[in-house]
Amino acid sequence: MDASTNVNQSQHTLLPGWQLGKDLSCCMTELYDKKLWTDVKFRCKDHDDDERIHAHKTILAARSPVFQAMFFGAFAECREEVSIKDAKKEIFELLLRYMYSDTVALKKDTASELLQMAHLYQVPSLVEVCANFIATNIRPENACEILTLALSYDITILKEACCTVIDKNARLILKSNGFMDLKEEILLYILKGDTFYADEEEIFYKVEEWSTRKLTQLGLEHVGDNIRKILGDLFYQLRLPAMSCKALVKCTRKKAYLTAEEYINIVDFINDIPETSVLSNSCVSRLPVNDTLIIDIGDAEKIQSHCPSTSIQIHVAKDVELISFGLFDIEPCYKYDHCVQTNSEDNVESSADIGSFFESYRGKVIGLYKSLKRRVVHYKSVPEIDISRSFCPVIHGRLSISRRNFTHNFELDTQTNEIIYLKQPLKLEKSNVYTVEIQLEYSCCKRYTGCNRHLQIRYSESKNVINCKKDPVKVSNVYAYRHSLLESIQFRNLANR
Repeated sequence: MDASTNVNQSQHTLLPGWQLGKDLSCCMTELYDKKLWTDVKFRCKDHDDDERIHAHKTILAARSPVFQAMFFGAFAECREEVSIKDAKKEIFELLLRYMYSDTVALKKDTASELLQMAHLYQVPSLVEVCANFIATNIRPENACEILTLALSYDITILKEACCTVIDKNARLILKSNGFMDLKEEILLYILKGDTFYADEEEIFYKVEEWSTRKLTQLGLEHVGDNIRKILGDLFYQLRLPAMSCKALVKCTRKKAYLTAEEYINIVDFINDIPETSVLSNSCVSRLPVNDTLIIDIGDAEKIQSHCPSTSIQIHVAKDVELISFGLFDIEPCYKYDHCVQTNSEDNVESSADIGSFFESYRGKVIGLYKSLKRRVVHYKSVPEIDISRSFCPVIHGRLSISRRNFTHNFELDTQTNEIIYLKQPLKLEKSNVYTVEIQLEYSCCKRYTGCNRHLQIRYSESKNVINCKKDPVKVSNVYAYRHSLLESIQFRNLANR
């Protein structure tokens, strides 16, 4: 029985009103699955002689500019069968099913091929679906292969996902089998990343090994001139000025990679000789993707404050993204250690001597107030409690950053070591100074200074300016004698590829 007989049988077995109760996607899928009223057949490279995929020219043309040109363009051929010599039937079937239904069942071993076919037939929505699926399955062992795919088809989401995995696992990438098989443009893209964070000496030797393999394939001698030529722009991304002098000598000694002038310039740069210019290699040190700057405020004691605030300045030498801020331990407390708030009280006056006075209130909670006469507020008896953790409403906070007109409101649940995560990473641009201010207050108080609720925080009496640095971020305090709420700043270094 041939394929056309199967099609005719599918049409004759249709029940009247089969379309009722179905949406457009279901009806289109029914047309495809049951091969109803089709007018074109496709034969893929792995089809058997009696196998074909049946479809509808109009539906395919409505979903793809390529099919539109194929069937209805100026040079369209009137043919009922199309040979697809470069496609597997499984992949082509997935492509057509998506065109009919907008759904696809992806697997690890089909997603990449389907993405390429979707790109070929200009179905961008399917390209995006495949890219999102592949991005969730990137591992150090396949990251180089997927990056090659992403760069070949210029798929931003895949490039970013691959680079995240590659940069965070730089040493594993260098040792992977895929690294030695990379094309020059892919390897250059990886090495351009300032966050491809591995020892520069290790990177040098792996790239050197890559170059000697290329020379072997070309039948060329493994000498310095040939290696530098085969590396081309890659050589600039070997960050020799970021090495120590010892590592530089170890990597380049007797290899003739550098001219005498280039070598002197690099050594001068390493030794911080003023006005040194290095043109042969990048001088930018590699940095981890995510990093944390710990703020050291020096000797500090704990004090109480009703509405604490702090101000710092952030200096950035290159573009970074802020991720979060860490706070020092913040403890809720009362201004008076032995004061308990209650709704029940009695006013009593006493003229008794001091011993008798306290004896009369044994086991009771009282407040003493200075006035013309001795006045006692007798509070309702309460059980023994941890006053620092009780009767504490939510603490509201506000974080603002100048130059970006950025404000972030947050809440604390009175636990220690709080991390304030920004909703989205905030980009800070190089060579700028940003002032960060943080303010805290209880939700019930709204700066009522008579309130007894306070926060216990760290306070430094030192006049010295706080000056903490972790490339490329530096922090300094704005005011002397100010307490600090900030313990750390988490930021993301940008790859700058």
